[in-house]
Amino acid sequence: MNMNIKKNFLALGQTGILLIGGLTDVAHASGGELWVGFAAMTCVVQNPANEKSPVGKNLLSMPQFQQQFATMSAARECIVRKNLLSSELCSALLQGEPKMSKVQIHELYEKHSTEIQGLQSLSDCETSKH
Repeated sequence: MNMNIKKNFLALGQTGILLIGGLTDVAHASGGELWVGFAAMTCVVQNPANEKSPVGKNLLSMPQFQQQFATMSAARECIVRKNLLSSELCSALLQGEPKMSKVQIHELYEKHSTEIQGLQSLSDCETSKH
């Protein structure tokens, strides 16, 4: 497993482990959609206003996300500071249709691919000591 990707998921918490495959271009090129969940979690973490979105509320209702979210203050500060994902992308992910089609996901990825690929820099964000 790519160490940067592994660190990214540690920075965002255990919930993100389920989404590991979607961060790479290869996964996207082969129809990978898993980047959507990782990006949505990043949107919720990087902007507190996103916690009130439909997807944000759903994520925050998950006990494992709540627990990790509550204990990741140092990593959260780093993610907020980096502010990697635009409000346009976050809005599409958090306010959009509950089930986006593969075409919609592909179009969203193509439009925001530079931002999405920038998520790899989250490996710089340290997790809280556990």
